[in-house]
Amino acid sequence: MVGEAAALRLGSTVAKAAAQMWLGGKRREQERRMDMSELIRVRVSGLRFQRGVERQFDEMADAVYDRLAPFLEREFPGLAENSRQAVIDAVCDTFAAADLSDEAILAADAKPPRSCVG
Repeated sequence: MVGEAAALRLGSTVAKAAAQMWLGGKRREQERRMDMSELIRVRVSGLRFQRGVERQFDEMADAVYDRLAPFLEREFPGLAENSRQAVIDAVCDTFAAADLSDEAILAADAKPPRSCVG
């Protein structure tokens, strides 16, 4: 069950990050603490459009969940459940705090690992 809960949390974290980027670019500190529904209400006008936008991001969270749940259930079999949860929490917290703007990613000058370079 930890895998399912973790996949759902990771999916929600990814969807929220996408929503923040799409709805406003640079995040203000108070927006980092908002849940996705609040952020949509603040940034999107019109109840009908808000509901549609929220559904799209819920579907994104579900898609991430569908891909991660099986992986998390079968990986790291020797890791204790509380240790696995701590790792997942750290991944979610790191992802939520990361600056994923184009400027930040390009400024990082990321290079692929050598094993990926042909």
